[in-house]
Amino acid sequence: MLIKEMYHIDDVVSGGGHWINPLYNSREYVVDEFRIRFKYKIISDHKPKGVSEIEQKLYEYLKAERVMVGKSIKMHCEAFIASENGYLTIIFPIGAEDEEYQLERLIALAHEIGHYLDFKFNYEFNINLFDTRNDRSRKLKKELLAWTYAYDILNALGFSYWDDFMIKMKISLLTYFKPEEYEMMYQHIDVIEKLVRNQD
Repeated sequence: MLIKEMYHIDDVVSGGGHWINPLYNSREYVVDEFRIRFKYKIISDHKPKGVSEIEQKLYEYLKAERVMVGKSIKMHCEAFIASENGYLTIIFPIGAEDEEYQLERLIALAHEIGHYLDFKFNYEFNINLFDTRNDRSRKLKKELLAWTYAYDILNALGFSYWDDFMIKMKISLLTYFKPEEYEMMYQHIDVIEKLVRNQD
């Protein structure tokens, strides 16, 4: 598995659509989309209010990549990415469309795109390799990588609310890591904090 680090951020900045999931529009892909819409009660596409220029850029990238961003009446978390048989979608709860959640939504969106970039560039759209349900160590590493990619994405697009980013990242990671795994988590946080301090 080759990690194409040099490509992942350029792909977002350039607008995407150059290399999309080869399963797109296949029977399996269409069936999976229907299943996910039903399973997570996705009532429509996500259409937020008060979208910033950076957030709009990310939605345009996902549209070019043929990645659905859905609105769910079932979910209570801010955003997450769902996958089955190669179909990925980003799902927001219905309340996240409100303008007051613009910054939180942007940070969450960048993180979920981080997972998508991992799936695309490091696993070449292979859902079997990407699946970590039975491998906790890889699952934790994927969370850390998605946050690293989120930092890279937002930095490349001119983001400046880094204190909010760090808070959001720490809160999110604490939901995944157990106390005995904190050393690994804080090593990652320290690396991102050093990058953020260089922004000042």
